[in-house]
Amino acid sequence: MPTIFDKLLEQAPALRDELLKYDTVTDAEAEANEALAATTEALTAAKIALAETKSELGKAQAKNQRDYQQAIFDRRKELETVTAAVEDAKNKHKALTNQTAHVQARHAEIEASIESLRRRARA
Repeated sequence: MPTIFDKLLEQAPALRDELLKYDTVTDAEAEANEALAATTEALTAAKIALAETKSELGKAQAKNQRDYQQAIFDRRKELETVTAAVEDAKNKHKALTNQTAHVQARHAEIEASIESLRRRARA
């Protein structure tokens, strides 16, 4: 008649195999937990780097926007200055043109007077 000890001895190899499987699973679980921790750490580092990059990008965009607006302002001031200079040059040109026309008219009058005097002197 088999005793409880005999039954336990018969089941011992099977129980031993189950215990070995449990150790293997436990080891695999420990490795998986280590890999998960490493992955979580790497993910956290990547998130921090992404946040820093976004922050720097935002700063760069703001700076570029300010630079662009400043360039537009500077160009507008430059255009105003050039426009004023062109207007001034036009006014000076108009004044010189009027003076030239007046001088040419006076010259024509003098030429006409000289010609008139020459005719009288010949007559």
